[in-house]
Amino acid sequence: MIGGFGFIFTIVFLFIAGSIILNIVKGVKQYAENIEAPLLSMNAKVVGKRDETRRRNHNVNGTMTSSTSTSYYVTFQSVEGMRIELELKGKEYGLLVEGDEGILSYQGTWYKGFERGVYEETVKQDEEQGQDQEKAAEEPAEPEVVTPTATAENEIEKDSSPLEEVMGLDDVMENTSRWQEESDREVPH
Repeated sequence: MIGGFGFIFTIVFLFIAGSIILNIVKGVKQYAENIEAPLLSMNAKVVGKRDETRRRNHNVNGTMTSSTSTSYYVTFQSVEGMRIELELKGKEYGLLVEGDEGILSYQGTWYKGFERGVYEETVKQDEEQGQDQEKAAEEPAEPEVVTPTATAENEIEKDSSPLEEVMGLDDVMENTSRWQEESDREVPH
């Protein structure tokens, strides 16, 4: 009977120790990723808040005691629709209200701050820039015309390829630019 107890105790001990080591490794890995991550800022809106309370019971010298810890989470949504949930300290959590708009700063999974009131100004600027870019995209760009110099034409005529002899120099240049535009539009797979 003692041998069976020792085996079960060893299995339980290894399971608990393995869980602790795994959590430590995950924590160190997440910390390293956050340190390497760039500090990012984006226009965002607070779209959700939640808290998670954990209660733990402890037996200290035959006396039962309990402790609680609360983690606070806020979900932000960018103008583009991307959502990110970050853990905050209680005081920062309490200062935010669903619907708040502003600039969110974060690094990896670390919350760095939220500045209210600048959201609308920067969104308007972003929208104006987007409209300017759309207008530029709608206006057809004038094709760049490249005309060879007189000496270059003479050299081309002297060293003309069989393709140039059949098509003519102007046709070759036109087809070359068309082929270049088509190859620029191709997307690699």
